[in-house]
Amino acid sequence: MEAWAATVRLRITGPAAEADTAPPLPEGLTLADRDPRHGSAAVQLTVHADDLPAATAAATEAVAAAFSEWPGTSTVVGAEVLRADEAAHLAAHPAPLDLVDDTGAAKLLGVQRPRIAELAATPSLDFPRPVASLTRGRVFTRASIEAFNSRWERRTGRPPKNA
Repeated sequence: MEAWAATVRLRITGPAAEADTAPPLPEGLTLADRDPRHGSAAVQLTVHADDLPAATAAATEAVAAAFSEWPGTSTVVGAEVLRADEAAHLAAHPAPLDLVDDTGAAKLLGVQRPRIAELAATPSLDFPRPVASLTRGRVFTRASIEAFNSRWERRTGRPPKNA
């Protein structure tokens, strides 16, 4: 049997999605990313299996079982499973990211820089999360801004006045 490193992604609804703190997970499972705003989470774990399909099944079953204890509904929406040695190699040598700051994001979207803060503050737009917040501002992946631009329904002009 080989060791496999897995990251399982979930969509979470209900009380667990909205809570400020996450319920505890069993030993060996690490909550790598949790976004209550979007009801998503990613869990990392190591499983032992003979091949990739068996490793994927073991990882998704372990995470699904752990999250069945959380209040609400958790649905596995994806998994990345790599041999543990390959995962360690990728962690030691990550691919460079194509990043843009607020100014670069504004240029890609064809808006002024202050509009980026407005877009990010509007939950219904599902604006991308920054990968980092630096002293000079936020940094996004170019791909996330381009994906947002492709689905963003722009409205021109001033919004109607509320009477």
